This record gives sequence, structure tokens and C-alpha cells, in this order.
Amino acid sequence: ERSSRVGGRAGTWRNESQNRKGTNDDADKQDSPTVQFDLGTQYISPKSTEFASTLRSWQEEGLVKLWKGRVATIEGKIKTEPAGVSFNMTKMEPKLPKSPRYVGDGGMDTLVKGLIGKIPGGNINLSTRIVRVERDADSKKWHIYGRPVKEGTESTEEVEEVSYGEYDVVIGSCRSLFEEGGVFSNLSALDSEFKQSLDSVQPSSGPARSFSIGVVFDKAIPDIGFDAALVS
Repeated sequence: ERSSRVGGRAGTWRNESQNRKGTNDDADKQDSPTVQFDLGTQYISPKSTEFASTLRSWQEEGLVKLWKGRVATIEGKIKTEPAGVSFNMTKMEPKLPKSPRYVGDGGMDTLVKGLIGKIPGGNINLSTRIVRVERDADSKKWHIYGRPVKEGTESTEEVEEVSYGEYDVVIGSCRSLFEEGGVFSNLSALDSEFKQSLDSVQPSSGPARSFSIGVVFDKAIPDIGFDAALVS
């Protein structure tokens, strides 16, 4: 895990660092209340009966809870002017749930931590960037190499490469890992059947990049009619 905490797309940001400042922890927490954002996955909505059953079992374990927030769909037009970019809303309507919505009980990363705890002997190397994956042609074992990420940065420069052991199975979570420059890019010539399977996977047609922002207001804002919105 490249980050200093688990979660990834289901990560939860908290202002814990602000609460640790100063010498009087209780006083600091009163001045700087805990704020958290689920900047990746805001909620989970099952699309199959099997996953719905799994979510109910996670709910019984205390990993997730039902979320009954009001979700809206918003349409509008973006205008670019000399003074900046503006968004003019042209339509807003409620988005009624087709299935229950769940959130992590205490933050979406609660679910991630709970699932990691289910793995026998499970261990996560935090603040680690994987830079190379190799497969032994004789033993068929996978060897993983990486570099620790410097605290407070994304940099691994001038950090010695470390071996993270050998494995029977390695899972790559996205196609880019196998493309040129990716940690698996040197494996395409090793297994022609594997390369053929990879080539059959179509790249996602979705947006190449998205951004999330969390905003804290000094004062409570009036009810705006929804708790979350899908904007297009």
C-alpha cells in the first residue's frame, strides 16, 4: 500500500494530525473537532442478490451500516469566462435508490480494515511503492520488489529497493500495471497465453482522472434538499 493507511478508493481522510498538535490533547480536540471525508467511495449499493447478502452479513458484523441520505442528480453547463469558471445548474431531481445504500460504520476504511482482519496471517506493508515484479521461469514463483515511500511525500528517490518475498499468486488491480512502464510490463513475453488474455481486456471508457475535495464550513449551512449529488 503506497499510502500510510489502508483504504485506497475506499479510504477515509481524517484531520487527526490537527488534533495531535499542541501539548493539551483534550483542549486541541475542542478547538479542532474531528472531521472526516470518504473522498473515494461514498456508499455501496449492491447490484446482485449475492452481494446484497454479503453486505447484510457485513452489517451484522458491524463493518457497514445502512445509509438513508438523500441523493440528487444535478445537470448544468460549465462556462469559462475571463473571471473564471462557473457552473449554472439547469436541473436537479432526487435519485431514488434501486437498492439499499451502505456506508462503512465509522468511515469507509472501517470495511477495508475489517476485511483485512479476515485474512489468515494477512499483512499490509504501508508506505510502500512496488517497482518491480518478476517470475522465476523454473519455480514459477513471483518475486516482488519495492521501495518505502518517504513520510509525508510520494517520493521513493534515493531509497534502497527492498524484496517483499516470493508468492504463488500475484493480483494486478488495473490494466496500466501491465502496460509499458508498469511493474508487470516485463512479463508479456514470458507467457503468450497470459499476454493474449491481457490484450482481450478493453480499457475503461470512463474519465481518465477525477478529483475529490472536502470542504469544512465555519457555520452550519441551511438544508439544501439533498445529502449527496451526482453532477453532470
